[in-house]
Amino acid sequence: MCKKLILVVCVALMVACVGLSQGAVIAGYNFGTDLAATSEDANVTANDIVLASGLTGFGARSSTGGGCLYARCSGTGITNLAGAITDVDYVSFTIDVASGYEMDLTSMTLEAGYTNNTTDTSKSLTPYLLTSVDGFTSSDSLSDITSYANTPQSGFTIYYLSWTIDTEFSGAEFQGLTGSTEFRFYLTDDTDNTNIIHRFDDIVLNGTVSVISGPDTTAPTPNPATFSSAPSADSDTAISMTATTGSDQTGPVEYYFDETTSGNGATDSGWQTSASYTDSGLDADTQYTYTVQMRDS
Repeated sequence: MCKKLILVVCVALMVACVGLSQGAVIAGYNFGTDLAATSEDANVTANDIVLASGLTGFGARSSTGGGCLYARCSGTGITNLAGAITDVDYVSFTIDVASGYEMDLTSMTLEAGYTNNTTDTSKSLTPYLLTSVDGFTSSDSLSDITSYANTPQSGFTIYYLSWTIDTEFSGAEFQGLTGSTEFRFYLTDDTDNTNIIHRFDDIVLNGTVSVISGPDTTAPTPNPATFSSAPSADSDTAISMTATTGSDQTGPVEYYFDETTSGNGATDSGWQTSASYTDSGLDADTQYTYTVQMRDS
């Protein structure tokens, strides 16, 4: 399976970069009271946001700005994704799809930003989004969104960047998902400073959740197949026939005309889309018998 990485870069400046979400809301997190999902599709379970062991003691929910998820840079402080993976520096959520259903992803929207209670004006914070679909590897970069600031803001105000991640979810591997799918934000930065903090808010996963389509077990109609024009002789050596036109819920129907007596010169039609068949090269003054079958094409 092709492994993909979604990169979102947050730096200390508020920049508008907003796209349109697609599909219905599968799960949403606004951190108004805790780390639990605040919305979810009826056929999924959106589990609470969790912080990995590398961030233990360095992050949780904050009431700042009406509620957000945070992680202090003193718990991250690694400048590259490979290091963050090794250091287990991520926050994540898992979506469990109900049995008999499948999930198709279309987009994710989120606010990703920071607070900078220092006078430092040269730091950059970068969260990377990886999924269990891709195996949480950094070998392939699917997309990156980069923004730089020369004068980062400081103080207790939260500065957010608004992102819509959509084309990254357009691949076939993000469609028809069943069971559990985990989404991880690995956090990197060049600060290692407890007073500079990663912030997240309004994480929304969009797409559709639908019943898994089972195999078509319904035979075409009419069942059994019949002739609209029974086999009749065109000449001494040819017989023609036409089946009653069949229909099926999943698409076109094929027909098979079978000569059952193995008479001399007789030939079965094989499966064909035409409802009519002529068997030629027959012997005169000989009885031939035919049946017709139908199947989904």
